[in-house]
Amino acid sequence: MKLSRAISTILLFLVSAALCAVFYLLTQNIPVTEPRSAPKAENSSLPDIVITGFEQSSVKNGITELTLKADTVSFFERKKRMLLEKVSATFFSNDGTSSNLVADRGIMNTRTNNINLYGNIAATSGVYKIMAQTLCYDAKNNIIHSDIPVVMTGDSLYCRGNSFTFYPSTGRAVLSGSVKAEISGRQ
Repeated sequence: MKLSRAISTILLFLVSAALCAVFYLLTQNIPVTEPRSAPKAENSSLPDIVITGFEQSSVKNGITELTLKADTVSFFERKKRMLLEKVSATFFSNDGTSSNLVADRGIMNTRTNNINLYGNIAATSGVYKIMAQTLCYDAKNNIIHSDIPVVMTGDSLYCRGNSFTFYPSTGRAVLSGSVKAEISGRQ
């Protein structure tokens, strides 16, 4: 009995030692590596940066020309573009008045700061309201324009034209191309 007990103790010791040796070898052979980020594809459609609550002002010669806001902005460095969602912009004239614009989305060229706006565009300037599906902002010339039909309304005015140009610095608007206008009397 003493011999079987001694053998049991030796076997238990050997099994424990073997398990400890296996555990030690397994933990020593696991390579420690830094987590790798997925490589970006050359034509990746993922933005480099996403910003929520975006706001930017454009100032020339100490005068603010434009304040641009967007709920979300996705910045693509390689493409030099920013995709804007739920856009609002305020354009300031030389006399201090402002014109406001909202759009569903926009694309800004970060080299030129030109902006193409799309979807449910509504702009107001004084008593006038402009409705369009696309508008383009030329930052260098501070001009808003469209070659897609635009509707302009006012107190007693309804106009529709095939193209539109607005000069925010002066507040001057030009509607052209098959313009149809209705002027009604005030009540």
